[in-house]
Amino acid sequence: DLPPSYDPLTLYDFTQHSIATRAASTGFCKVDLQGDEPDVCWEIPAFRQLLHEAYGTFQWIQDRLATCENSVLPHADAQQYSARYRQAIVGSLEAALDDEHSEEASDMFGIMNMTWHLSEIFFICGRNTARYEGDILGDLLTWVQEHWAPDFRTHFNDLITLDLTERLNSPDFFRIVFQSLLLGHLESAVMLFEPPVRMMPGQGSHSFNGFILVQNLIRSRIELDKYTLPTQFYGLWEGWKRDCALVAEESSVQMVPELVQICRLLAGDLQELVRLGEYCASWCDLLAAKLLYTNPFAKAHSLRDEVEWAYSAKQTEWQGGKFDNMLKAVFGGDAMLLIQTSSECFSGDGWWFASHMADMLYAVGILRMEIDGIQLREKLLLSFASELFANPSLWSVAATYLNSCPVHGKEFLTALLERVPLESEKKAMKVIQTCKNFGLDETARSVCRSMGQEAKRKGKMGSALVWYLRCKEHTLATELANQLLLQYKQTPRDARNIHSLRAASTFRTSLLHNSRLMFLVQYVEFRVRLEEKRLLEAAEILVGVMSSDSMAPKWFWIDLLLESLSLLENKNIVIDAEQTSTLLLRLSELDSSPWRESYLSGASEKDIQKLRLALARNLSRAMMIS
Repeated sequence: DLPPSYDPLTLYDFTQHSIATRAASTGFCKVDLQGDEPDVCWEIPAFRQLLHEAYGTFQWIQDRLATCENSVLPHADAQQYSARYRQAIVGSLEAALDDEHSEEASDMFGIMNMTWHLSEIFFICGRNTARYEGDILGDLLTWVQEHWAPDFRTHFNDLITLDLTERLNSPDFFRIVFQSLLLGHLESAVMLFEPPVRMMPGQGSHSFNGFILVQNLIRSRIELDKYTLPTQFYGLWEGWKRDCALVAEESSVQMVPELVQICRLLAGDLQELVRLGEYCASWCDLLAAKLLYTNPFAKAHSLRDEVEWAYSAKQTEWQGGKFDNMLKAVFGGDAMLLIQTSSECFSGDGWWFASHMADMLYAVGILRMEIDGIQLREKLLLSFASELFANPSLWSVAATYLNSCPVHGKEFLTALLERVPLESEKKAMKVIQTCKNFGLDETARSVCRSMGQEAKRKGKMGSALVWYLRCKEHTLATELANQLLLQYKQTPRDARNIHSLRAASTFRTSLLHNSRLMFLVQYVEFRVRLEEKRLLEAAEILVGVMSSDSMAPKWFWIDLLLESLSLLENKNIVIDAEQTSTLLLRLSELDSSPWRESYLSGASEKDIQKLRLALARNLSRAMMIS
C-alpha cells in the first residue's frame, strides 16, 4: 500500500523501488537505485525529433481511447498509430545517420525500429490477431528482409546485370542464391538461374541442365505458396518435397554440390539449413528460413520451440545479450517481458521506448497489468515524464504525459510544476497556462503568489500587484495597493509618475471585489483626463471618488484636493456649487480630525490656505451662475 501521506516526488522513488523489487532477477529497472542514472541524450537533435513527433501520436491515442468501448483501440486505428510511431523512429534514425556525432544514437534507433516492427507484427496490427492466432511467416519474412538484409538488393542487382556465364563464374553467385532462398526472395533466385535466349535447355552443357531442374523446383514452390489453405498446401507440398529429393539425385545436379545443397534446403533438411546458416546475419533470419521450409503455416503463439532451435543453431560472438532477450520476449508473445528487457536495452532513452510501447500495448488491450493498484503503463509514463521534467525545455511536453495518468498524474504534475525554475515572466505565464489547461487552478495561483513575492522583494510594486491580481489574492493586492499609494504620496509632487499605478487598470474584473483597486483605476483615469484637458470628465471622477467614504483612503484625500486646484482655478467653471460643497466638506473633516497632522502630512499650511481660497472662490462663482 502507498504511504498515507507523501510528496509525489517521493512517490517517484517509491514507484521505481516497487518495480525493481518485483523484477530484480530480470534487471527491469534501468535506473540504478544505488547509483547515478544513465545520461539521457535529450540534447541530440535526432532524439528531440523523436520526442516531438511521437508526442503528437501519443496525444491522438489518448483522445481516441476516450471514445472507444472498453478503452481498446479498433484494429485499424492501432495499425495507424503504430505506423506513426515507427515513422517517427525511422525519421530519427535517418537524422542520426546524417549526424556524424550521433553514431550511438543511430544504433539505438535502428534497434528500436526493428523491435517496434516485430512487436507490431506479434501484438499490434499484423495479419495475426492480438491473441496470436494468425499465420506469422509472411510478416516475419518482411521483417527479416527489411532489418537483417538491407544490402541484399544492392548485391543482387550487381549480379543480375551480368550474363549467365559471368554470373556463374562470380564468387558471389551461390552466396547471393543461398541468401535469396533463406530470406524468402524466391523470385530473385529464379532470376539468377534465368539463362539468356542463346542458352535455352538442350543447347548448353550437361551440368547446365542441373540449373534448369533446380530453377523449376523453385518455381513450383512459388506456385505452391499461392494456396492459402493449409489442407490444400500440405497435400501438394509432400509430393513437391519428394521431387526435391529426386532432383538432388540427378547426375547433372550432383556435378554441382551447391545445387544439391539447394535441393536439400528446399526439402526442409535441418542439417543442411544449419550448414547454410553462415549466410544468415542472425538467428532471426535462420528462424524465418526454418519456418519457410518446414512449417510455413506456423502460428504466432507456437514459436517457442522454433525460436530456441534457431537461437541454438546460430551461434554468434554477440549472442546472449539484452537485445536477444528482448526479441525472444516478442517471439514468445510475452508483453511484460518485452517491457522489462526493453527498459534494460534502451538505457539512454529516458524510458521512451518502454513507456510508449506499454501505452500502445495497453491501448490494444494486451498489457493491463497492475502493480500496487496502478497500471504498469502509468508507472512507466510517470518515470518518462519525470525524466522529461529534468530538462528545462521539455517540462511542458511532460505535462501531457502526466495528464494521461489517472491515479498519480495530477499529483506528479502539481509537484513538478511547483519546482519549475521561474527565470522570467514569460516562463511563469507558460507554467500558469499549463496549470489552467489541466485544471490545476491552485497551482497556478501558487505560481502567481511566488512571482508576486519575488517582484515585491525586488521593489517592483506594480508588477507584484499584477501577479497578486492574477491569483485573486485580494487581501495581498489591497495591502500592495496601499503601499503603492503611500509610495506615490511620499514622492515629491513634481516627480510623481502615474505610470507606476497603471497596473491595476488592466484587471478591471477584480474591481468589484476591491474598493482600493477601484480607486486606483479611478485615480489613474482622473490624471489622464487632466493631461488630456478633458476637465469636466476629470471633475466628475474626482468628486465621485471624494463622495465615497470607502473608495479612497483618508490619508490620500489631501492629495486629491490639492490636485483639484487646476480645476477650481480654471477660467471656466468645471466644478459646480454642489460638487464644491462636497470637496469643502471633505477638507473640513480632515481639518477637524484628531489625526489632522497625519492626514495633512505632505501639505503645508500655505497649500491648505490656497486650497480653501480656491474652493471659496469657485463656490461663489458657481452660485452666482446658478
